[in-house]
Amino acid sequence: MDAVRALCPRCVVMAAGKGIADGPTAEVLADPGVIAAYLGTEDA
Repeated sequence: MDAVRALCPRCVVMAAGKGIADGPTAEVLADPGVIAAYLGTEDA
């Protein structure tokens, strides 16, 4: 993720074939939906 933050001013994240976030990299990587999709949740 450090490389993505350093090289990409904007990113799009997909999960299950659908775009779930699009915008400035720092905002997208901090998005709770992105975090839940890729790291799971405490409930899971």
